[in-house]
Amino acid sequence: MEAMFRSPYIQKEPTTPQDGELPVIRVILEKQSSQSWGRIEWHGMMAIASGNSTEAVTKKLTVQLNEFVTYTRTEYHNQQVPPTEFVFDYQYDLTRVRELLQQFRVTSLAEHTAISQELLSQFMTNKRYPSGQQARQIESLIQKFGREMLNFSLL
Repeated sequence: MEAMFRSPYIQKEPTTPQDGELPVIRVILEKQSSQSWGRIEWHGMMAIASGNSTEAVTKKLTVQLNEFVTYTRTEYHNQQVPPTEFVFDYQYDLTRVRELLQQFRVTSLAEHTAISQELLSQFMTNKRYPSGQQARQIESLIQKFGREMLNFSLL
C-alpha cells in the first residue's frame, strides 16, 4: 500500500552534457508575497530573476542563460563553451507547497477554466454532471497540476 503513494520522480542532478544530452540546470524557486524568485548557478555564472509566475521567471532565466552562452562563445571561441539548450530542474521553498496544493481547490479550478465555481461544486457533489468538453477541460487541468506535483522537489 505504501508504494502506491510514492512519487516516481527522481531528482535530476546538475550535469555536464554527454553526446546528445541536454545539461540539467537546477533552478531554486522561492515565493515572496505575489512575486516568484528564481536563481541558478551554472558554469560560474549566477542568474536571478523575478516574476509573477514560474513561467515568467523561467523565461527571464532562459534569456539570461542565452546571453551568457552568447558572450562565452564570443569571448572564448577556441575553448569548450556551454550549450545553448538545457533542461531546468525546479526546486521550491515551502511556500510553493501551499500554492501547489491550493491549485486543487474549486476556486482555483474555476479560475483556470471557463466553468463557474458553483457549477464545479455541483459536479463534485454529483448534483450535476459535466459535458464531455467540460470533463476533458477539468481532467486536463488536474493532470497539469499533477505533473507539477510529480516534479516537485524541496530545497
